Amino acid sequence: MKNGQNFHAIQIENKMVAFLKAFGVKSLLRCCQIRKRRGASPFDILAKILQLPFAQQSFYHDLIAAGLPGMCKDTIYALLNNPRYNWRRFLLTLSVTLINRFFQPLTSEQREKVFIIDSSIYARARSKCTELLSWVFDHLLEKSIKGFRLLTLAWSDGNTLVPADFALLAATKEDKRINAINENISKRSRGYQRRLEALKTAPENVLLMLKRALAAGLSARYVLMDSWFAFPGLIIAIKRLRRNFDVICMLKDMPGIRYRYRRRTLRLGDLYAVLKKRRGKAIVKASVIVRLACGMRVRIVFASGRNQKGWVALLSTDLTLSEEEIIRIYGKRCDIEVFFKVIKSHLRLAKEIQAKSYDALIAHTTLVFTRYLVLACQQRQAVDERTLDGIFRECIQELKDLTLAQAINRLVVFVIERLRQRWELGEKLLNQLIDELISDATGLFLQPQITKSES
Repeated sequence: MKNGQNFHAIQIENKMVAFLKAFGVKSLLRCCQIRKRRGASPFDILAKILQLPFAQQSFYHDLIAAGLPGMCKDTIYALLNNPRYNWRRFLLTLSVTLINRFFQPLTSEQREKVFIIDSSIYARARSKCTELLSWVFDHLLEKSIKGFRLLTLAWSDGNTLVPADFALLAATKEDKRINAINENISKRSRGYQRRLEALKTAPENVLLMLKRALAAGLSARYVLMDSWFAFPGLIIAIKRLRRNFDVICMLKDMPGIRYRYRRRTLRLGDLYAVLKKRRGKAIVKASVIVRLACGMRVRIVFASGRNQKGWVALLSTDLTLSEEEIIRIYGKRCDIEVFFKVIKSHLRLAKEIQAKSYDALIAHTTLVFTRYLVLACQQRQAVDERTLDGIFRECIQELKDLTLAQAINRLVVFVIERLRQRWELGEKLLNQLIDELISDATGLFLQPQITKSES
């Protein structure tokens, strides 16, 4: 049994090394100032750390305490704790390389590429001395917990999500921060700059990440965001970053945000109340073009929802899109929820190491994101036949883009998962809810066809 496990681990290591060499990771490490200080090279340590969850190995027992040549505890933590290493450049450059060399050749020019922005909780419940540890509010648990807020920027073509940048945010209020910045860190180092970013607000970091992604060569047509980021100031700032750069985001009814419609300034809920609704079981209840406080014209689509209000609202700065296209494109945002689930449950985010240094948290999170990049390449290679042989690229149809039905299905699954987590509904009740949704949707889609055949 043990020999079988060792053989499996060797296979995983060989595949990981082949992946890293194929995309020039060794030279990329040198460009990011990640160089050998002692013991094994950063490339060898990196390959070993990346393979751990795939080989079902432990960071401590199979790496720290294993006594591998050149990989003692001090060597590994010296790599993770160095504040001068540019881990952000490493992740962003690797993501751009994968997109340009692997994913873009498999993607049609007509397909919408999008940036997705979202955040999740980076929990450190048992930590006490971790640098910049803060009290952050978890909206699922509805209470504050110890940890950070993981703000993530990802690129997607509708089939594959590629994480490009992130920020581990501490609390902006000093009384919510348990620990302060380490005073011994050089203020000219990369690590100190990332600590300063951790104290900025999420909208400020969103703009910084988008600017870095665009400067690195990434391109996308739309920026997709959840309602937590749907502030007019941020929407306007993103829109002005580049020509033909639009935002699609979900909205929530906030007292301080109002929209101008027919010489009236209305909250989102009041705006929905004055609009004429479409009858029956229509997916789109209403659609209207309004102005933000600055005068920018945007389209707001009210779609049917299973929340307390019975509707959800989507905003688009691209006025040429139809209501169905707005819903379909926004459905691509749900992929980042799967991303957070995978890195937390399977790739050991925030669970593998118990480091006190903020630099170690940044380095390890970068490695977890790199593990996901490996999975993304393997998944795309498995489902897209064009990766098997370039000769037949012109003969095989491209993977289908996300359809409206798939987008609605993703939204339904996302809502049901939230219901399961929040109210702990039974499996029987959830299955009944799914059956009712499918039955209603089937009747809705078949009705136009029946009417057409009768006429």
